[in-house]
Amino acid sequence: MNDRMRGSMQAGLRDGLHDSATDSLRDTAIAWKVRLQSGAASQAECESFARWRDADPAHALAWDRLQHIGTLLTVMPARTLRSTLARADADRARTGRRAVLKSLLLVGGTATGAGATWSGYQWLPWQDLVADYYTAVGDQAQVSLDDASRITLNTNTAIAVHLDASHRAIDLLRGEILLRVGNRGRQQPLQVRDPAGVVSATEGRFAVRRTPAGTRVAVYDGQVRITCADGPQALLRAGSAACFTARQVGPAMPLEDGDGAWTDGVIVAQAMRLGDLVAELARYRVGLVQCAADIADHRISGVYPVMNTDHALDAIARVLPVSVHRRTRYWVTVTAA
Repeated sequence: MNDRMRGSMQAGLRDGLHDSATDSLRDTAIAWKVRLQSGAASQAECESFARWRDADPAHALAWDRLQHIGTLLTVMPARTLRSTLARADADRARTGRRAVLKSLLLVGGTATGAGATWSGYQWLPWQDLVADYYTAVGDQAQVSLDDASRITLNTNTAIAVHLDASHRAIDLLRGEILLRVGNRGRQQPLQVRDPAGVVSATEGRFAVRRTPAGTRVAVYDGQVRITCADGPQALLRAGSAACFTARQVGPAMPLEDGDGAWTDGVIVAQAMRLGDLVAELARYRVGLVQCAADIADHRISGVYPVMNTDHALDAIARVLPVSVHRRTRYWVTVTAA
């Protein structure tokens, strides 16, 4: 692990630590929020909530701090909230951890009829409140689990880890991970879960990336099983990649030479669309990075560092007739020269 990755992970772990009493209060407030918003709460439960909130100023403060996500919960359909709450209650009974908010974050973006406001929730930084590990924009990190599995987190990624006697799973709350499956004392498959479905494997090495259009899986060693949220399944073998949604698994395609190069800190472009390259670089940079539409279809090849996007953008301008305009550090546009 390089110094940058180590520093990022230490910061993520440090920021992710919470006082147990504060965690308990927040979890209780979240549970009440979801229960009341779901429409499933009885009159007696509403009265019980009011007594809890008024019993201690700390309870009222925890409740008030939760209200900044109230609008997002309001636009989530009641049916989805109720099913999410049932799942979270089951998780809490088994693990005793921050199950309600984790389940909400996992289901984010799959609610039908919720509109852009709810679907945008999955890309907001509240996942860090419940993530076991996370990275900021432009950082990467590595994690070793108790079952000997190893995970590399790419830029702007958050995961929640569930390891117990009956199952082992990783909730990919946002971003992209590379996973090498370990089997120390474990027989059951390791699952990677997100709103579109579940990716499971008993061995091997594979990457999973969440995108607004669906989830992409790339298999480097072994094989994985993809199970869509609505039921369809597919087996994906080493050397291939596929995208899936809640309803279907797309066709398996051969891995490209540059697949997984981000773990080495680079993007390998081989006749890549300029617009696609700029979009990839934008993942590693805070702010807005745009490519003008009239040059987006230009093709470019090369190796570009993800940890120095300024250098990468300048390199693009040296090989193509384009200009990089930096209005501010956080607003960059690539246009025709």
